[in-house]
Amino acid sequence: MELELDNIRDILLDFEKNLKYNEPFELDSLITRASVLDISKNDYLYTLDKLLEGNLINCISNNNTIVSVVSITYEGHQLLEDIRNDDNWTKAKKTVNEAGVASISSIRAISKKITDELLIGMFPKRFHHYNYDEEDPSPYLYDYLESKDNDIANNRYTDSYNTGTNYTLRELLVLVWWLRPKNSRKINVKTPAYFVNVYSEDVHKITDKFINDKILYINDNNLVKPTVIGIMIYEKFSERLWEIHSKSNANIDDVFNDWNLQSYNIQMLKNSVSSNTQYLNFYNDMLLWEKRHDKNTTVTQLHIDYYVTEQERIKDKIQSLEHEFKSL
Repeated sequence: MELELDNIRDILLDFEKNLKYNEPFELDSLITRASVLDISKNDYLYTLDKLLEGNLINCISNNNTIVSVVSITYEGHQLLEDIRNDDNWTKAKKTVNEAGVASISSIRAISKKITDELLIGMFPKRFHHYNYDEEDPSPYLYDYLESKDNDIANNRYTDSYNTGTNYTLRELLVLVWWLRPKNSRKINVKTPAYFVNVYSEDVHKITDKFINDKILYINDNNLVKPTVIGIMIYEKFSERLWEIHSKSNANIDDVFNDWNLQSYNIQMLKNSVSSNTQYLNFYNDMLLWEKRHDKNTTVTQLHIDYYVTEQERIKDKIQSLEHEFKSL
């Protein structure tokens, strides 16, 4: 099943408005909410599963089946704040669709980035590069940031990994895309934009290459099918390659050999700690500068409080994931 992005937002907003403390939504109430939101029962329950996996809602389950929703988590409330604004949500969806990474983790990362950029745009110029005093200039945010590259689609491939075939990993991703559905795709189906936007690929050209090499063929119903060799290649690369593509922003060539999703997620959280530390250093210096110049420190102090709280939340999450990872 596909995860519909609008369902994520609609369901969280609905829970925020209608779910009351210590009054969980039981299964019959959830089915009613699905009808109110005009979401099919299957799509609604599937989205709930993903919200639970993403630690956005607290639920009671029986045999891995959700039987009631208790509350929105702290992380769920954070995501809501980033996607509540219609313009922000439209931008986030567009970025996710263009990048081809329609997962809850990507929605959270992209929505936060859009919100952060909006907030930065609202700050006084002194937060960026404005000096009130030439002898004591205000701190400049981007002097504190180690990475200035904000392109989500950057560095997703290098074509350096030796696949043992005549194809690069990003070419094999095209093969995986053709063969993943249980029902075969037609040769004239619309191809995802991420092949061009993220991987700089011409899907039709690569598909012709697979057909000429007898990896794929087109049957009488215009369906794309694998040959025996195509099946062997697909089975070797499909699971790991698709997981890297769909659940991370990692360089597929760099991480393929030693890929582990949980290890990747832990590293991303550690990167967040490092990034937050850079922001904290900036705001702490800004606070000292404002005090020296008798400026209002309210906004800066709010940012410091926010990043301190974020640090603790992320570190707790890292500890939890590392514990799970060690117990595997």
